[in-house]
Amino acid sequence: MDRSVLKRIALILTTALLITGTADAQEVPKPWRIAVTRFSGSGLSLEQSQHLSGIPLSIIRTVERTPVHNPSETERRKRWEEDQDRELRELELQLNKKIRTRDLLYLQREGTSVLRAASEDIDEIRNRIDVLMSEEYSWEKAADQIDILLAEKNRNGELYDFPELPLDIWCYRAGFDAVISGFIERLGELLYIEIKAYSAASGQTETLYRGSFFSNERDVVLEESRPSIRTYTYGREWSDLIVEVEPENAEYLIDGVPAIPDGRGRFSYLAPGSREVIVSAEGYESKSFSIDLQSGESGTLNASLNSLNPVSLLIRSEPDGADVFIDSRLSGATPLYVEELVPPATILLRRDGFQEQFRVMDGGTPLLDFKLHPDSVDINGIVEKSRSRFYRGLTAFLLSLPLTVVTYGQSEQFAYAYNSAVTTGTGSIDEIDRLKTQSTLWYTAYLGSLFLNSILFADTIIGMTHYIRSSQEY
Repeated sequence: MDRSVLKRIALILTTALLITGTADAQEVPKPWRIAVTRFSGSGLSLEQSQHLSGIPLSIIRTVERTPVHNPSETERRKRWEEDQDRELRELELQLNKKIRTRDLLYLQREGTSVLRAASEDIDEIRNRIDVLMSEEYSWEKAADQIDILLAEKNRNGELYDFPELPLDIWCYRAGFDAVISGFIERLGELLYIEIKAYSAASGQTETLYRGSFFSNERDVVLEESRPSIRTYTYGREWSDLIVEVEPENAEYLIDGVPAIPDGRGRFSYLAPGSREVIVSAEGYESKSFSIDLQSGESGTLNASLNSLNPVSLLIRSEPDGADVFIDSRLSGATPLYVEELVPPATILLRRDGFQEQFRVMDGGTPLLDFKLHPDSVDINGIVEKSRSRFYRGLTAFLLSLPLTVVTYGQSEQFAYAYNSAVTTGTGSIDEIDRLKTQSTLWYTAYLGSLFLNSILFADTIIGMTHYIRSSQEY
């Protein structure tokens, strides 16, 4: 093959690779790089100085959990301008190479076709440069979301010292898009703290949090400052949703989009406002919820799905012939056998001349027995009578307890005095007999009080059982 043809093929391939490389570089936006520095302090004790590193290290963990950064309009424009400058430099570099290659081919007296191809490549690059230089900024050309990349030291669990250089120069040299810093100073018994964030795109510093706290309240500072730090790193308003749902393997649709909670049962960085959440699980009835999420706060969803496993149930009543309403729908009369019933279900029995009976069937038993009571029966009176009996018995039992304590104490006191008199021989025979008699009498009274306690306790248990049974039955 002719040498000039090979050179032209190589030239075309080189140009294609350069153009492809430039296009690929544009498709993946560079991440948003953020650094966290050690806080500065003033008038702090050795123990208080631990906050200068402890708090920013906790901020690092908050930044690590932020999924992406949504750049502001200022950040979008700056990134677009940086991309334009970078592409322009790359094209100018390609243009210089093409011109040198063409000149070399000319000196080597290559054929007209080879020189023409080289000149065409040069013209193409010049046209691209002209188009690039005339292109105007449009927010649609900038990335909506970009990855977050912690600075190298922060990724290794270390902190940067706050630079002596101005932040704009430091960020330019280190390639940082943002820096989070802060300071703590002592105010009497309290500590005053400010957490600030510097943006390289705008060249401005904003205060994310300021407040005062006692030295042992660092967790309070972290909790209060976390929402504003999350908002800054995320770049827009957010809200969280905490789900406490049974069964635990439930699946979720949020505004029609499948979503998976993290290990703590939390959906993070949702858009604030009204959200529709559909909860479903195999073998359970799906449920839909409408939740209003507030910006910078966490909402909670508590739910329990109903099982779709049907059961069979026999419903009986005394007397028979009562109408059965299942979930407010008339299903028949007792005795009634129901198939394919999905728990939980409400069961209501109604019959003329008798009072209604209501229960909730949760699938625990295949049989439900109802005892219907005539309308003439004062159910409230029966339950009130049972309740009064129970409380009277309980009161009597409690009042009898001091008697047992007193008689036991007196018995022990006279018994101790009797044993002391006998042992030491200091008392007369009449005194010893008196002490023995008193000890015996008080001990007998103690046994009697124990017997009374037992009777009153048994009566209390019987009254409580009757009260519970009447409450359930009526």
